Amino acid sequence: MRITGFNHCLEAEELPDYSAEYIISRINETYSKVFSAQGRITRTIEVDNTEIQRHNGRFAVKKPEHIITEFVGEYHQYVGFDGKNFRIYFPNENKGILQKNSDMSHLERYILGPEPFFGNIITLLKQGFSIKVADRVDGNIILKATPHKPVNFNFILVSVDPKTWSIKAIEHFDRKNNLVSQTKFLEYKTVGDSLFFPTKTETSNIIRDTVRVETTNLTRIQLNITLDDESFSIPFKNNTEWISNIEEE
Repeated sequence: MRITGFNHCLEAEELPDYSAEYIISRINETYSKVFSAQGRITRTIEVDNTEIQRHNGRFAVKKPEHIITEFVGEYHQYVGFDGKNFRIYFPNENKGILQKNSDMSHLERYILGPEPFFGNIITLLKQGFSIKVADRVDGNIILKATPHKPVNFNFILVSVDPKTWSIKAIEHFDRKNNLVSQTKFLEYKTVGDSLFFPTKTETSNIIRDTVRVETTNLTRIQLNITLDDESFSIPFKNNTEWISNIEEE
């Protein structure tokens, strides 16, 4: 199984010779204008073009560290991160998974935190990666981010639209330079020319020779509203059984 990546060839149409530093500054400027969001969420999972799961619920996110989603129905669950703990709670069983922030890597905190909802991977790549302009494809600029220290992938490619300075897609390549993960930002909620918030994303991963596609649709979205920290509390019980791979002191 394969994931179809960017068509990596230089376009006949020339784009201005932007530096990586300039592009990064424009991307951060675009995404800095949205600091909170809430609404409805639908997440579907397909394996080899067959839908195996569909979950509906609500979400709320607030920079820099708060996020909560609640999926209702047969698989009722809460997923939350408050900068101190990451939790997945299953109220029907009164059980959950707990991971402490202090025991998580920077990459884990990024993936589990609110930033993926806002769509700006540059906030992660600013630390520990070398970034350069690698290509120009279909009118977009391709940034290549290479980690300073060895990790489980060789590099990341980021497709950037220079008209809006928004991120269109992200690709991860493994140690053998094979494309193993791709995220596409398909739709945005925009307010004038200044606010960009991704409302439909599609992430494809190759897992044991199968392609797993996770699509997230966000609706009824409110941007830049006031959300207090209590909005992100998970209503677990005092006798909830928490499972963790962290050894308590």
